[in-house]
Amino acid sequence: MTSSNIAIEEPSSLEEVWKWNIEQFIKYLNKHISSGLSSKDENVLEKNEIDGRAVTHFSRKKLVNLGMTTRIATRILKIMKKLCARLEPFILDCTATYKKKKRNFSIANNDWTLLQRKIRTEFLYLLEDVDESEIAIKPPANNVIKDKKTFYSFLETVPKLNGLKSIKFTVETPQTNFPKYKRITDLVNIFGANIKDLTTIDDLPQMEFSTKPADISEEQLKRITDAIVTRLKLLIHTLGPIGGKNEIERSYYIDAVLRDIVKSCGKDVQIYQQYNIVGSRVDFVIKHVNTMICITEAKITDIEQGICQNFIQLHSTCKTNLRNRKRKLEDLAGYDYVYGIVSTGDQWIFTVVSSANELAAANKKIQTLSVNSDDVDDDRLANDVQILVRAILGILQDKIASIEEQPQAKRQRLEEVLSTK
Repeated sequence: MTSSNIAIEEPSSLEEVWKWNIEQFIKYLNKHISSGLSSKDENVLEKNEIDGRAVTHFSRKKLVNLGMTTRIATRILKIMKKLCARLEPFILDCTATYKKKKRNFSIANNDWTLLQRKIRTEFLYLLEDVDESEIAIKPPANNVIKDKKTFYSFLETVPKLNGLKSIKFTVETPQTNFPKYKRITDLVNIFGANIKDLTTIDDLPQMEFSTKPADISEEQLKRITDAIVTRLKLLIHTLGPIGGKNEIERSYYIDAVLRDIVKSCGKDVQIYQQYNIVGSRVDFVIKHVNTMICITEAKITDIEQGICQNFIQLHSTCKTNLRNRKRKLEDLAGYDYVYGIVSTGDQWIFTVVSSANELAAANKKIQTLSVNSDDVDDDRLANDVQILVRAILGILQDKIASIEEQPQAKRQRLEEVLSTK
């Protein structure tokens, strides 16, 4: 075998995996199976021309019937599922053919079922854990079809399809269920070797903010601080101190801090609640025009779980940002990073993740907000708020400034806030 001499790096997109030849695929498997593949198992892959893409058409039973051991067949499929889970959301091409008479499809009642079946036939072992309701279909007209009724409407109302026998669809499925990631060790499927030796948030690289204050005048800083303090005191008066509050109630405190800060960034910056990212919702998203620049996760108490979920959210957001900027998947120079905030309302941690599967980072010094008592110390609360305003404005301004920069400049920006670089 010559596969042992082939260097294989961790892929950054499914397109890379699809382009692997059989030897590269075998090399990747040997790298991730402790005992390695036997010559018999390698021969099965070579003889049947099973590479990174072809393996998605095989079940464990099919691989075993070809002569592979059950243990290795199971391991290979698990490796591929984990690999796909840590890459960007699936973007698959599917061509469906329809019979048509005049303006009505003769088998309209079966079209949706046939398309769903075709999708699952072609990509069965990558999609078997995905609920059909989460599959979005994008026809050439760029609408998004997620139900049978919309699908029928598309087929019937688009004039240029009158004589068309087949349509090529893009199929997107969600990358992951954010809440399933609860501990740092759960992140290995996403960040791979970069995180394999980490066990707690204390092991994460430290993110340090620049000593340069956010670009804001003292007058503006005071105005924002005063507005936030007023909102927080109103919440304490109407809801009571934050202790013992549920996640929704705590999100009110987070919202009270973020609104005026976002407003100060100009009309191109907007904040959204319960925003959908590749199939899962996040608590807060801050966007500059069409680019997501900050994702906020609200938690009750478990900061580590919040950080883990936030890392996955940021990783997905980086991929989404690159696609929204119309970069081609094979453009491996594409690079982005996104900041995050994890907060219980009274505790705030800032995070950052890049699109290159580089290790995520968080600031270990938790910023606190004095909202745990009815007896509010105005000066202390104002000081806490001012620290948060400078920090949040700092990351928003940094991210906005980086949007149009080249990948290398973005990397340099990120290195400035990572003390491990």
